[in-house]
Amino acid sequence: MGAPGVGGERVEGRRAVTELLTAGRRRVRTVWVAAGRSADLTELADDATRRGVPVQRVTREELDDLAATEVPQGVVADADPIEPTSVETLLAAPDAFLVALDGVTDPQNLGAIVRAAETQVAPTCGRSGSTRTETSRSTSSRWRIAH
Repeated sequence: MGAPGVGGERVEGRRAVTELLTAGRRRVRTVWVAAGRSADLTELADDATRRGVPVQRVTREELDDLAATEVPQGVVADADPIEPTSVETLLAAPDAFLVALDGVTDPQNLGAIVRAAETQVAPTCGRSGSTRTETSRSTSSRWRIAH
């Protein structure tokens, strides 16, 4: 199938972790939540618990140590890696909608591209890409990628 090493094991940020849990495409091993944070993080932690995902409350400093970004928004999740698929498989889908990217290094640019592409298709379509370093965008847990 696709090349190994696609990544995506660490997902950071409120919307991204919520989407990871909601999409249900990958096993979520642990969710870490900064203690003493807002009500929406309490709801997110409760949702993870309802789904059988262990939740660890940690200090802000501990969460920052776990995070790969500077702004994890009080939550980090550890999940199974993204499973790549072949381009042939994506093209064979009757509802195929592909976005091909090369050399995108800025996660914000990638996020903008993904969000713009998503507005062009039905939300249930779920076809597109992500990168090794930026899987924390809110929609990337629903999209398939070829690497």
